[in-house]
Amino acid sequence: MPSRPILLVEDDWTLRELYRLALSLSDFTVFACEDGAQAIRYLDQENLDLVVLNLTRVPGTVMYDELRARSQTGSIPPVIVLTDL
Repeated sequence: MPSRPILLVEDDWTLRELYRLALSLSDFTVFACEDGAQAIRYLDQENLDLVVLNLTRVPGTVMYDELRARSQTGSIPPVIVLTDL
């Protein structure tokens, strides 16, 4: 089975690498970004199966709303938002 492309958006380097490893071991091709601006640029260029948002500087829920509001990314794949709010 081919791997499934996902976008991981995590602003903590250690957590980003931990999540990337865990998801890679689960047969995902993981593209990782450290902030929402990088994520938006990436989403404008790639077709993905899933987006995982875990941000502390900008809450993932805010980033999710911003992604849905943009015409270029309004039809993004399912999004998982991890937050401590």
